[in-house]
Amino acid sequence: MFKFSMQLCFMRRLVFLFLLGLIGINLFSQKKDLKPQLYKLENRIIAGDIEALKELAKFLDDETFVQEFLGYHNYPNTARGIAIRVIEENCLFIKEEFEIDSSVSTAAFLNLLTHNKVSFDEITGMFLITDLHKRTTSYQLKELSEHDLKRLDTTVITPPYPEWYYESQIDGFLITKNPEVLLQVASAWYKKRPRFNRYYFGDEEFLDFMKKLTNVDLGVPDEDGNTTFLYQDDYYAKARLNYLIYWTNHYKDYKWDNVKGFFENVRESADKKTKEEILFGLLGSEDDSVATDAFIQLAELDTTRVKTLADDYERNRFDGNGLLPTFPFRFLKQMVVLTQYCRENGISYKADGRLLDSLNELKNWPEFFVKHRLENNLIENLTINDITKVEYFGLIYQQKGILTFSIGRILDKFYSKKWKELVSDRLSLELYLKKSALFDGLGIIGTCNKYLRKFENCSRSVIDTLMVISATTNDTDIKQQANEVISKYSLSIEAKLKKIKPWAGSNNVYGARDLKRRYQRIKQSGEKDDDKKYAIQELIGEISYKQLGEAISLLQSDTSIDAYDRYHFIESDFGFDIAIYDSMAIRKFLDIYFLKSEYQVYQYYLMQTGMNCFTDLDSLYYPGIYENLKYNVVDAFVGGGGGRRDDGVYLIVKLLELKFKTTLGFPKKLCSWQGMYGCDCEDRAKAWMRFLEEKKLVVPDETEPPSISNND
Repeated sequence: MFKFSMQLCFMRRLVFLFLLGLIGINLFSQKKDLKPQLYKLENRIIAGDIEALKELAKFLDDETFVQEFLGYHNYPNTARGIAIRVIEENCLFIKEEFEIDSSVSTAAFLNLLTHNKVSFDEITGMFLITDLHKRTTSYQLKELSEHDLKRLDTTVITPPYPEWYYESQIDGFLITKNPEVLLQVASAWYKKRPRFNRYYFGDEEFLDFMKKLTNVDLGVPDEDGNTTFLYQDDYYAKARLNYLIYWTNHYKDYKWDNVKGFFENVRESADKKTKEEILFGLLGSEDDSVATDAFIQLAELDTTRVKTLADDYERNRFDGNGLLPTFPFRFLKQMVVLTQYCRENGISYKADGRLLDSLNELKNWPEFFVKHRLENNLIENLTINDITKVEYFGLIYQQKGILTFSIGRILDKFYSKKWKELVSDRLSLELYLKKSALFDGLGIIGTCNKYLRKFENCSRSVIDTLMVISATTNDTDIKQQANEVISKYSLSIEAKLKKIKPWAGSNNVYGARDLKRRYQRIKQSGEKDDDKKYAIQELIGEISYKQLGEAISLLQSDTSIDAYDRYHFIESDFGFDIAIYDSMAIRKFLDIYFLKSEYQVYQYYLMQTGMNCFTDLDSLYYPGIYENLKYNVVDAFVGGGGGRRDDGVYLIVKLLELKFKTTLGFPKKLCSWQGMYGCDCEDRAKAWMRFLEEKKLVVPDETEPPSISNND
């Protein structure tokens, strides 16, 4: 009994200590939860309360942890960190007065507040010592172009007005045509500057309003000291502060002109915009042809001005027309150098005549056999002097996804076929090196980054030529690329095949058991339509070639599933590129499927592609097959979203598998659909190329460069 009482007493003590600990932790956390207090002080400071600024100073020495949230993200901080941020966002001291940095302390900041005339400025909404009237900034005034005036959002000067319009009493100034309205709008805009977790996404309201009132574009120094007329990415508000400084000191220079309908600067005239400046503004036009034409013109103008403006527009995340290249300003910086180099060296870069017609046709989604024929004709008939025209066209229309893959194949194969001619002519070789540098600087995926790989396993004489070029050229791009080839490709590189990684279901010899019964069970289940769709895709992913007809027959009447989700496996798993949205094409495929053997079906559809894979007697033509395996798994020239184009290659692979009765260790299907994307034939194509070489069925040209359309 005594022992039990002792145990009970001990347990009570443990419970008491545990509860005491919880209370202590809670009291501790309450004592240290400084965020509400800090945020209240911040709100008072934003409202102009200098006493709150003094109270905040005590936290500059406080390292207590404070958990903040930036949007939906955790943002660990300290009381000191929050205090520094609030002071930075609400105090506008010049460097000589006080620097807010990591060494700031409570004593130093209180000393500043005590011994200086710190006051709250209504124009900036900040605490400062030196008034904006005593501050200066460099600036540029540009007269708005006709396009600028058309682009302005005039709704900002008609009801209903934005909130800041009433806060700043803009209507009163406009009624009396008082130029102080310019200062008040600039002030309202500065007050809407970004702060921690506080944003205003209507910058264009203020800028359009000011442009409408003055007919000028104002450029001022940004965070890096560069003059900018754009303010989209001015997170630190340096540019918009200089913008406000200008209007603080110059709004009185403007007088209302009743005839012109805007405030005119009576002390100095605005400069006319350069052609480059006007065209850069047109890149944002909603008219595709206007934006594209502006882009094309800019690529041929002054290199320095275009590069400077491109940097400014890219830095400010200017939204260009959606049909321009993915990174229009990066592209322009490279293209303007390319066109200058071409003009200086007498190189043509604009497509015309039949070449232009063919390229335009390639960007309009032709059928595969048409596309393949066009590409082959260009590869056969283009000259070294023409090829830059193809590349230049491809850069302009990079967003045309189907075109950039066609150009990727054309360039890859063309350069291999013309390699001996190219490396034997110094001007052509230097141009190739120059383009390799410029295209690599586009900052986008594609074969544009792989030009130097054509030098892989090149001859000693080519290396010697590059050494001469490196020693004598004055072009830094060419010298750099020549040196990289010399250091990287002086020694031969042995090609390596990737290890084969089969996935579940792909080697299933027997296919999907009880296909019809399982399909009907899914359809009759009480699952949601999307769940049924995914279950059917998984089931179809199991089927073998022998079940292809049965699967299509089951799916034909299933109108609850879109044609793409019903039939895409025909291509993704088995390689047959048929018009899946055309019911007649589906029926035709089934007719061929049921009438012919597997080999004959693949043979039939491969013949439809127009690829050079058969002799006149319909036997396999191995040299043509080898070439198609090498060059028809295509990477885009520029961009392409990381995808590949391997139309028809799996048809070749299957014929070879059926002919030689081996898959070379690969799965029996290209994909097991199941909603999968990204299956391509690259590894299979390389393996079969090696097979054809080992069986002496082809004798490859050892001097021909490798394809650069692969992931090596």
